[in-house]
Amino acid sequence: INAHGDIFCGIDNYLFRSTDNGDTFVRLQNGITITNGFNSIGFNSNSDVYVGSSGGVFRSTDNGNSWQFCVLPASTILSIACSSNGDIFAGTVAGGVFRSTDNGNSWIGINNGLTTNKIYTLVIDYIGNILAGTDWGVYVSTDKGNHWTQTDSSLQYREVHSIYVNSNQDILAAAVNGGVYRSHDGGNKWFQIGLPQSLVCALV
Repeated sequence: INAHGDIFCGIDNYLFRSTDNGDTFVRLQNGITITNGFNSIGFNSNSDVYVGSSGGVFRSTDNGNSWQFCVLPASTILSIACSSNGDIFAGTVAGGVFRSTDNGNSWIGINNGLTTNKIYTLVIDYIGNILAGTDWGVYVSTDKGNHWTQTDSSLQYREVHSIYVNSNQDILAAAVNGGVYRSHDGGNKWFQIGLPQSLVCALV
């Protein structure tokens, strides 16, 4: 959902938008050609829309009416996150994390400290730290992705597909076959809080 309340939804190979709180949706495909689905949607401070897909990153500057392809040295994008200063981060299926400082026109790999290249989700917290959910737990960067540190080892062997930061700045992490974990201290310590042994794929 963007700053204006418009809802964007990716279903299989199609992208949709609703401007009436979900009562109706219109299909948005002008300029997008993919065959294997959308994985993530993000919005920058200018309300530009970025979608991560099996075909890379696409950008729209007119609320989804038309799209441009953003060249990225990795094909399948699993996650997109946009910071308040305009940086865009993309998590990939096998290439780690990439960052763009020019609205997606160019990208650099930022994987210093990561011990895995599969990035399921990227989230930016209230103070600008970047959290990455991977197939090897959760990593955090406090310097715009230049360096990454793995959080508490209780999640080291967990696939984390979704991360959510609540209004108290608690971090919630959904671990495949491990339930939901919560951290009160930026990921230094995690505590399982529910759904043990469950397949949890998303937190909102």
